[in-house]
Amino acid sequence: MLNRSLAVAILVSSVACAPVQPYEVVAPWDPSLITLADIEANESGTALDVVRKVRPNFLTSRGATNLLPSSTLPALYIDGMRHGDISLLSQIPAKWIAEMRMYRLGNASQFGINNQSGVLAITTRRR
Repeated sequence: MLNRSLAVAILVSSVACAPVQPYEVVAPWDPSLITLADIEANESGTALDVVRKVRPNFLTSRGATNLLPSSTLPALYIDGMRHGDISLLSQIPAKWIAEMRMYRLGNASQFGINNQSGVLAITTRRR
């Protein structure tokens, strides 16, 4: 019985004195976001190339949601200013982009009306 108690005591003391392993806190994955790390990891030439490789679902839309004639492509905002729709992505160099975020219909209202197909917001790198 004494040997068993001694073994348990040694085991408990060795576990309690074991070094604590540091761990990295990882942010949860966000399917509506393309980060700078994603952009740099793909070595793409344009914003369109980045989207095609990382989040191809950004290029799809829900279709016409309004009786008024309007684009069914998501609107493109660069640093908070509207620049048309996502057909312009092929003209934006990937090296200029810090982050890309897709806002679908419910969240796109923060950019104003007439964004029924969503908004792709690009934040550029500050020079």
